[in-house]
Amino acid sequence: MLYSAFTFSGNFTGLTPAVITSAIGVVESMYYGAITYFWDSLPDPPRSNNRVNLENLLVAWYLANTNPESVTGVDVNGLPLVSKSIGGTTVAFEHIEAPKGMENLLSNPFGRMALQMMQSAPEMYGIYG
Repeated sequence: MLYSAFTFSGNFTGLTPAVITSAIGVVESMYYGAITYFWDSLPDPPRSNNRVNLENLLVAWYLANTNPESVTGVDVNGLPLVSKSIGGTTVAFEHIEAPKGMENLLSNPFGRMALQMMQSAPEMYGIYG
């Protein structure tokens, strides 16, 4: 993916093209298999669209983790709130399960959306067209 194809650039301020390009390289190395092989059983354009969307979400996830101060319009630390208490200041967040080795994607909304995409890929269910 090229810097110009990063669709979430509007959610980040102050990041140089070099920083985003570096993040793209890291994500392409970390998640090469998912970006390259998931949705293989689908025809184009759905196959390509899913892969592009996944890579964009993963790059945004990585950038939000490494540059949280640059994120705008997104709560980078937010998990679904299960309960709260005003007087005694008690807060509880929902626990979200992730496959072993993918827990790091739960750190922000971009990662959680990427995880959801990967978990719903036909390859995760053994479903092939």
